[in-house]
Amino acid sequence: GPPPPPGPPPASAGAVAGAAADPIKGVRLILADPSIGGGQRVMTFSTKPLCITEVLDLLTRHLGLQDLCRVRSVDPSKLTDEGNITVTGFDGPRRVPIRGDGGLVSFLAGASQSNIPSVEVQLPRAEVRRPKVEERTGASCREARDRVEQLEDANFKLLRATDKLSRRIDELDRLVVANKEEARRNVAVA
Repeated sequence: GPPPPPGPPPASAGAVAGAAADPIKGVRLILADPSIGGGQRVMTFSTKPLCITEVLDLLTRHLGLQDLCRVRSVDPSKLTDEGNITVTGFDGPRRVPIRGDGGLVSFLAGASQSNIPSVEVQLPRAEVRRPKVEERTGASCREARDRVEQLEDANFKLLRATDKLSRRIDELDRLVVANKEEARRNVAVA
């Protein structure tokens, strides 16, 4: 297809436009995913994206979002649908979940702890695939027997511990009786 239209340049590519009027000097975008080496890709941009689509466009052009979607089998055209990505804003120590374009604009307008707030985007977590019944029938019989053996072992250990504890209590009862008898004799002598 045709090359994507040029977007805002990275902050390192040029001077910051409007820096005197706006204390925020740019936005740091973070693409976070466990499959990425180091867990994330980060780049700072001199302009503020005003909607989630712009954030995704910048991530696609500069941080490899398209490749990550391909690896994770996620349809990039559905990322803007509710719940398909997690977007979080970081303003110094403040962490803000961002929901929709209004949430993004509100977060960037309210950023006061840092002059370069961060916006982190995560793809949905991969769903754990449960094996089908046919795939686990052979293994489940063996697992059930293993579990029964584990429970029998634990039961045996508990019975031994209970017997040992019972013997110790009996021994302590005998000592208490002997001590009372000795104390009574000592009181009778005195």
